[in-house]
Parts: sequence; C-alpha cells; structure tokens
Amino acid sequence: MKRGIRIGLAVLMIVSVIALALSGCAKEEAPAPVTPTPVTPTPVTPTPVKPTPVAPTPAEPEVFDWKMTSYFPEAFHFVQADKHFIELVEDMSGGRIQLGWFPVGALVGTYELLDAAGKGTVEVCGEWPTTWGGTNRGFELLGSTQMLMNSPDMQIWYFAGGGLEIGQELYARYNTKWFTHAPPTSEGGFWTNQLVEHPADLAGLKIRLSGAVSGAVLEALGATPISLAGGEIYTAMERGTLDACEYSSPCVDLTMGFHEVAKYRITPGWYQTSCTCGQMVNMDKWNELPDDLQAIWETAAHATYLWYYTKGHHDNAAALEAFKEAGVITTTYTPEDIKLLQDLAWPEMVKLAEESEDYARILKHMIAFLKDMESWKTEMGTFGWGQVLEEYPAIP
Repeated sequence: MKRGIRIGLAVLMIVSVIALALSGCAKEEAPAPVTPTPVTPTPVTPTPVKPTPVAPTPAEPEVFDWKMTSYFPEAFHFVQADKHFIELVEDMSGGRIQLGWFPVGALVGTYELLDAAGKGTVEVCGEWPTTWGGTNRGFELLGSTQMLMNSPDMQIWYFAGGGLEIGQELYARYNTKWFTHAPPTSEGGFWTNQLVEHPADLAGLKIRLSGAVSGAVLEALGATPISLAGGEIYTAMERGTLDACEYSSPCVDLTMGFHEVAKYRITPGWYQTSCTCGQMVNMDKWNELPDDLQAIWETAAHATYLWYYTKGHHDNAAALEAFKEAGVITTTYTPEDIKLLQDLAWPEMVKLAEESEDYARILKHMIAFLKDMESWKTEMGTFGWGQVLEEYPAIP
C-alpha cells in the first residue's frame, strides 16, 4: 500500500515536469490588435496679426527761391539790414524761403525799383519811400518828415499808431506788399567844403538832397537841390560837381566815405528828422506764400527793424569819433535857425496836402498821433524821446 502511494506520487511529479517543459516551449500568442479611438482635433482660431502702420513719405515742401535787390550799393551800412533779414527769414522758414541778394544796379536801377516790384521783374526790391514821391506824394511822408517826427516817433507810429497799415494800403495800389525793415536814425546833416554856420550860408551851393519839401526850403534859401543816387554822391563831391551833400545818419555816411571828400558838417539834419527804408514784395508772389511763411516773413521784417534801429544808434557814436579823428569840423544850427527852417518847411507841407489827398490824409494821421502822445512826452520831460511841438502844420 505504501509502495503504491509512492509510485503514484512519482508519476504525478513526472507529469508535472513534462507539463512545465511543454508550456515553456510553447510560442507566445500575439496580443489582440487594439483599434485606436479616433481623436477629433480641437479647431484653433488664429490670432489676427495687426500690420505695423507705415507712415507715408511726406511730400517735399515747396521752396520759394526768389531774388532780392537792395536799394543800396554793397558797401553801404544799410546792407547789413538786408542781409540780417535774409538770414532770419531763411532760418525761420527752415530753408523754404531762399533769397538771392543783389546790390542796386545789378538787376535794376534805383528809380526802377517800384516798377520792377509791381511787375514781378524782381520778387523783392529794397526801397526808400520818399523816392516814389513823384508817383504819389503820400510816399514822401512814409519815407521821412521835416522837423515833425523823430526816429522814436516814427517807430511808434508805424508799429502801434497804424502807420504800417497806412503804408501797406498805399503800396498795395502798386501791386506790392510793403514792410519796413531798415530804419535809419535822424539824418546827420550836410557835408560841405566851406564852413556853414547858419541856413543863410547855404545860399549859392549845389546840394545833393531828396524830397519835395526839403528841396523847396533850399530853394527859398538860395541853394540848388540836386537829386542824385547814393552811389554817385562821393564822385560828385570829389570832382566838385556838388558843393554839399547829405545821405543819411553818421554811421551810414561813414561807410560812404564823405569824410574823405568834405571838411565840414552842419547838424542836425532838419530835412529828415525821421526816416525809414523798407522792402516791396510783388503782390502776386506774396499771395503764393502759405500763411505760415507770410507770418515768418512779417516777423523777420519786424525783428530786423528793431535790430537795425538799435545798431544804427550805437554805430552813430563810433562814426562821430571817426569823423573827429579825420579832422572834420562840425557846427550846429541854433534854435533860431531851426525855427526859421521850420517856418519855411511847413507851408510847403501844407501846399502838398492841398495838392495830394494821400499826402493830406497821412499828414493828418501823423499830427493826430503826435498830439495823442503829447501828455506822455510832457510827463517824461528830459527822460523822454523828443520834443513836444508848440505848433503843427495848419492842414486844411
């Protein structure tokens, strides 16, 4: 019995070993295929990309390339005002205005400047208003007055008293836009080669002088007024064609060399106690300028006026010293002399007022301005800027 049990266990063990061997030798079965679950992609909305704005290329600004002819030869002191104005207007406009400068005579002569500006032959012409007195007597007063206004009076009248607008209205009739940018100070007096101490000493002399009223006064004194362009005066004095001359303030006369051809001066310059020079812009060309360039032009003209006004007064003192060093002898009219000259001048102003509506209108405006300023001038006394007149021309 026990032996049978042992045989049965042995057989069972052998069968188990064979079964294990057979299972180890058997091939591995391939795994069952897995069918993938389809994945639906989530749609992605693209983020819009804003294009970087590209600034448009700005159009090239229009450049106004003009010519400007002076009223003066290149060596004259006044030319500094022309060139200062040009520098300002070119800089302030960023180069949109370009002005080519020419001395008088290079493009047109002195007495053709008004016509050249009006026709546009030259875009900008320098000038002195009194030169055009033969065309319209109103111009006489815009350029100078005789013992009526002085330099500060005229400056205030132009820029605060309405004088500039009056001048621009008159010039507009001749197709020009007018600005004043070069104000001389009061005139320095006559240059002569014989001693003159009183008005009566002018009798018989041929004297270079401009202006209808001043010329009439000289004629009343027995002298002969001669009209002559500034650039011709030196030679005429040197050759003796003239006995005496005048042109402007001491600093201007110095650059003209009068101290080289004359020994004497008689002051003050009663024939031109106020003065201004300016520029005429062809009106059609002026209207082509955009508003900002017109404003720049006007500002540059006003700034140049102030610059030259102060410079002229400063340079006059140095000029007087130069005259002394050159041996020039200077004499001065007495108050009685000035009263005599005034009594000769003002009736001539009244005559012109009777002949010319524009002359009368402008003269009345000037007189009204001076009367308005009397109280302030009186209050300032010796700290003021000029005389308070005791009487005025009796304009009808």
